[in-house]
Amino acid sequence: MAGLVDGSISLTDTVVEHFDRCLGCMACVTSCPSGVQYDRLIEHTRDYVEQNHRRGRLERLLRAAIFEVVPHRRRLRVALALRRLPAPGPLAPLKRIAPPWSAPEWPPEHLPGDGPKVAVLAAASRVSSSGT
Repeated sequence: MAGLVDGSISLTDTVVEHFDRCLGCMACVTSCPSGVQYDRLIEHTRDYVEQNHRRGRLERLLRAAIFEVVPHRRRLRVALALRRLPAPGPLAPLKRIAPPWSAPEWPPEHLPGDGPKVAVLAAASRVSSSGT
């Protein structure tokens, strides 16, 4: 990440893809034996990628849709109701991780604990993979 910011690594699609896969959960901060402040690196790198990498039109639309749905409880509930429909191309991975919840109280207003908002996705992934 520091290499991107200081220019020693080129900002390629592969580099961006690897960075985009980071959840930003910050587990790396507490587990790093050398005390690297990954939280700061992640913030700077995300900003750098967004300012300096041109994403394709389909990727921009998909990312915009995700950011307009996932953080909003009511929108997410509607999206989860649509999970039984066939998912076109770029939405197929999202359908695979969609939780099988059918209870009207999901997703909850707040998950227990003080974790980041990404916890909804992490919880969804765990529930989907465990089959419960």
